[in-house]
Order: sequence, then structure tokens, then C-alpha cells
Amino acid sequence: MGSSTDTQQRHNYLQQMREYLRNMVEQVGQRSLTEEVKAVILELCSWHDYNQ
Repeated sequence: MGSSTDTQQRHNYLQQMREYLRNMVEQVGQRSLTEEVKAVILELCSWHDYNQ
């Protein structure tokens, strides 16, 4: 098992990834994203919720 510090770092990293992906989506535009890419982004965003 990881320490609480590891968990916090992972938590912060996931939040940064979510922000990065959200910004990328806004820049590229929703329409040009494939369904596969959207599914991956949604899955990444959902990870964060499991760790609260």
C-alpha cells in the first residue's frame, strides 16, 4: 500500500490531468473529438471520484 503522500500526489496529478484534458477539449472543440477519445477522457475524469 502506498503512503498518504503517494495518494495525495496521485490525487493532485489526476486533477491536473482533468484540467489539461478539459482545456484541450475546449481548444480542439467537442465536434472534432472521436467517441473513443471522449470515452477515455470521461474515464480519466471518473477516477478522481473513487479516491475521496
